[in-house]
Amino acid sequence: MTALGKIMTFLCLILSLVQGALTVMLYIAATHWPAEYQKLTLNYQASQASAKQYQDELGKAKGEADARVNAKSAEVKKVQDDLLLTRAQLDATQKELLQRQKDLAQRDAVMTVAQKSSEKSQAERDTMAKALQDQTKQLNDTADLNNKLRAELTDTTILKNTLDDRNKALQKELETMGKALAQKGVPGGGSGPGKGTPNRPQQKMEGVVKQTDPDGSLVISLGSDAGLKRGHTLEVYRLNLKNPDQSVYLGSVQVTTVGEHEAVAMPVGRLAERPKIGDFVGSQIN
Repeated sequence: MTALGKIMTFLCLILSLVQGALTVMLYIAATHWPAEYQKLTLNYQASQASAKQYQDELGKAKGEADARVNAKSAEVKKVQDDLLLTRAQLDATQKELLQRQKDLAQRDAVMTVAQKSSEKSQAERDTMAKALQDQTKQLNDTADLNNKLRAELTDTTILKNTLDDRNKALQKELETMGKALAQKGVPGGGSGPGKGTPNRPQQKMEGVVKQTDPDGSLVISLGSDAGLKRGHTLEVYRLNLKNPDQSVYLGSVQVTTVGEHEAVAMPVGRLAERPKIGDFVGSQIN
């Protein structure tokens, strides 16, 4: 039986006693009351004993209920304390998690900046490497061109020296022939001015043969704009830059007609070979 049931039973008992007392009073008033009074007294004492027993049981039940309530209250308080502790730990964990997230975000930002810097450095290194490669290629090309120009300069120098030697030899030969003709009394012989004396231009000039005609005349790329005049004598020669030894001195020509940018010349005497388009003409052999 629960404590509430015991309390209700006790109340019912009290009401029963009250009703019994009223009944006794009515009965005493109506019948012989001493015997009934003694009987009622005994009943009352029995009821008191029963009520006391019920009171004791009620107190015991109340004590047990209080003990249980206190125990449950202690358990609830412990659970609440554990809950508060758990909440505190959870808050601390959340704060730590947020801090770690911030740290990770900062690390990601630093790594992103570092990666961009690395990519930029790599791009700069690639650019510098390409520039260095281009510069190296340019230097190699320049070195090759320099070597080629040196080789051409060497060939040109050799050719110039060869032509200078041939020119000197031809000049000596012309002087010797002029002296011989003068001694033989041939008109125009000797070193003095005359029809056989070369009438070279005072300034240095060079040109090429532009056209050859069947009658032996040549159209050259020199004219009055270069200072060329009618009667000037020019030397005709053919250069071979690859094989300077195969270069040929062809002979002399005399200008018969002068235009602004070109002129017509006729051979003076017999030429070593028939001139070709592209052969060189000049006031002297270079």
